Amino acid sequence: MIDVTVGMESRIAMLEQRSATVSAPSVTVAAHPDTGAVQVTDSLTWISGWESYTQLTGFIVDESNPAFPGGAPNTLYGIAQAYRIANTCFLTGLVRRRTSTLAAGARHGLPMFTLPHGWRPVAEVPLLCAMGSTSPDSAATVSSAWIEVIPSTSQPAGRVYFVAGSAALTVDTGWIALQGSFPMVVTETAEV
Repeated sequence: MIDVTVGMESRIAMLEQRSATVSAPSVTVAAHPDTGAVQVTDSLTWISGWESYTQLTGFIVDESNPAFPGGAPNTLYGIAQAYRIANTCFLTGLVRRRTSTLAAGARHGLPMFTLPHGWRPVAEVPLLCAMGSTSPDSAATVSSAWIEVIPSTSQPAGRVYFVAGSAALTVDTGWIALQGSFPMVVTETAEV
């Protein structure tokens, strides 16, 4: 007779181990314990000329607000973030260009941001993302952007690059919707 409880216990132990590897999103918001000032920690390292389309403008102190104790966003769109679940990284939120419009159809290869410390994709991963050249509030046309996640060996983590877009990426109003996932490894020096 086979003892099924042994198999079940090992399966439960494996699931508990996997759930222990779930990481929080890369942006956290907290009030400073002494001053009450908003402290936003973004573990993505933004490269000059790029930022999250949505910024946090204030700290929610009203406990009846469902977002308490989070930050008040300046738009309705998600903050650009990287999430890690086990050995998979998920990119989400909107990104915008802050300097110089990028032409459509040209290969740019510009670094956008570095992933959280120690997070490295296992290979170069191209991702197809939605993009627009005008404000997402009134975007009449949605185009596609090609971004690439590269396991940079000269940086403390992998990097995300804007390779090309089928439309121009205009300064301030142009946006890219980060979407996609890729397998990754976490180095021993990673901060989680």
